[in-house]
Amino acid sequence: ITIIITIYRCSDGVANIEEYLLADRATSGINLQEPSPLSDRFCQEEGGTTTIRYIRPLQTESLTISPDGDTNIIYALNGDDSISQHSQTNRGLARVNFATGDASTIDETDYVIAHSACMWVAFAGLMPIGALLARYGKMLPIKTPLWFYAHITVQTLAVIMMIPGFVLALKVDDDGERFEENHGRIGLALFILGGTQFLGGVLRPHKAAEGEFSLIRTIWELGHGPLGLAISIMAFINVFYGLELDDDSKEIWWTLHTAWVIIIGGLAIILEGVKTTLRLRKKPEKKSTQDDVEGQVPGDDRQQAPGRRREEEEKKMDTLGSGGGTTTLTRRGAGAGAAGG
Repeated sequence: ITIIITIYRCSDGVANIEEYLLADRATSGINLQEPSPLSDRFCQEEGGTTTIRYIRPLQTESLTISPDGDTNIIYALNGDDSISQHSQTNRGLARVNFATGDASTIDETDYVIAHSACMWVAFAGLMPIGALLARYGKMLPIKTPLWFYAHITVQTLAVIMMIPGFVLALKVDDDGERFEENHGRIGLALFILGGTQFLGGVLRPHKAAEGEFSLIRTIWELGHGPLGLAISIMAFINVFYGLELDDDSKEIWWTLHTAWVIIIGGLAIILEGVKTTLRLRKKPEKKSTQDDVEGQVPGDDRQQAPGRRREEEEKKMDTLGSGGGTTTLTRRGAGAGAAGG
């Protein structure tokens, strides 16, 4: 794609207007067109309004503009006379018909803001909360599946926000470079992983019955949790990449996102500590019960199992009845014994 830009500097009534070939976003990629195809250059600043005028042939070696139909023109203003990337606010679109002389501005939807809002809510807001619910919701003192339904609801809402956020990313610019930056590449990976994670939750294998082992369920559990954690961490990082990419990102957004990352991270650390403490408390209780059984005094009928006490009593009765007669024994309480001399 051939991109031609006209850069003007209007200073002290002097019109410095030149045409450049834009090969890259970096300053080194802005190449002055020589000889200049522009003529009759005029520039005026008055009453807060800047007027520029110049003549350019519709057909040149670098670019041909069709005289028929409408031609879209992008315009932008920078705060100083340096050659640098313009801000995202002082810009606009215009439509010009060179045959009729008609011109009009085009309303531009700010896809950047809409994309940023959808993706932040989905990946940095809802998904980390859903992950916390899944990992720590079972610590509630009341045994209830509420945490499970809350986890499903939150993650479903995240996916609902993720889809339009990705579509809006495709509308932000149309030069094919959206996936050449770290933000775009990580964003694409997050969209794929987020969709995979959601489908994995919907198609999760059932738990094995008590005492049984399910290999597929074990593999799923080993993958679902860590993948959710990885998605949240990648999302937090990618927001910073996005803010860095947008020249108009205000410091308040950096501050708010940093604060949110600290809050979620701190909450996860606290809950993990509580979970570890509860797990360690359960182990001594089990060990204490085992020590009570192992610590029974041998021969103490009050501590022995009923079956063992019955066996001891039967042995005593055998000894008493061995003095010269015949002894017939039945289970206690189930019959009578007869002896003959």
